[in-house]
Amino acid sequence: MKRCLTDHSVLARMSTSGTNLRLHNGVEMPLVGFGTFQGSYECDQNVVVKATKEAIDAGYRHIDTAQVYNTETGVGQAIREKIDEGKVTRAELFVTTKLWSHAHRRCDVIPALKKSLQTMGLDYVDLFLVHWPVALKASLDIFFPRDENGELIFADKDIDYVETWQGMEDALEAGLTRAIGISNFNERQIARVLKNCKVKPMNQQIESNPYFNNNQLIQFCQSHGITVTAFSPLGKPGRTWQNNPDDPYVATDKVLISIGEKYGKTPQQIALKFQVQRGVAIIPKSNTPSRIRGNRELFDFTLTEEEMKQIEGLDRNFRILWINFFRPSREYPFTS
Repeated sequence: MKRCLTDHSVLARMSTSGTNLRLHNGVEMPLVGFGTFQGSYECDQNVVVKATKEAIDAGYRHIDTAQVYNTETGVGQAIREKIDEGKVTRAELFVTTKLWSHAHRRCDVIPALKKSLQTMGLDYVDLFLVHWPVALKASLDIFFPRDENGELIFADKDIDYVETWQGMEDALEAGLTRAIGISNFNERQIARVLKNCKVKPMNQQIESNPYFNNNQLIQFCQSHGITVTAFSPLGKPGRTWQNNPDDPYVATDKVLISIGEKYGKTPQQIALKFQVQRGVAIIPKSNTPSRIRGNRELFDFTLTEEEMKQIEGLDRNFRILWINFFRPSREYPFTS
């Protein structure tokens, strides 16, 4: 199948304003955010606090977390400490968190968000996302409900993500979040939400990197006025579950290295600039101060259209994050 190339210059003009991405309700979200998932649902909060404070000091104003990441505590502490120091105000920050699959009933959405707000010590978030279209057995205290055999208990037959979206609209109306969106939804699922919503999603967070540019889904979202945020925009270089010598890696990619040499940038910065320049927000994660700072040094150069096409040509449909424990669900999004 022939890939469709994108007119990135037009796309950027339509989607961005300086270093921000404008959501359809007028809320502006910084294009470069700081991801906080530590690669495991168990993590050291001190590491999260230190990295998030480093990010704020480096100029990040968009912080991404999620209920299931177990980083809301550290993120909230870092934010409060930086506000107390006078480094930032709450209004200057854009905080995203996500609704986990154990709270998909409409009546559970606001309580789940209030729990996140309490954990972070915040009055509101700026963006609240449905983390997955997959519903698990309702339980605000158990992220991964399991049966006597240790298998996840799915609730897709009883809880429709359209109902979940109604709960998201309730949270927006209640003023607990400035914007609402989705994550990891496919085109069919997005179309159902659009057909049955009062307020359409403002943002979709999905995997995208040079080897899995996800163009079709990104263009589908943007054609419906839904902005896109790319997670794992560097292809998750620290992944340990795959060790194939033929796997592509941003840091050693000859195309990205060559383009980077022209601008005095690293291949990682070129991969990130590719997303930003096509109007896609990014949330790279790092705990290393130099990398945290380097990941946002993207606005002092512009890739040519030919260079954008070169990077787009690296695509090989190389999805990294399959989240296999969700495969038994009938709403597992990556089957279509």
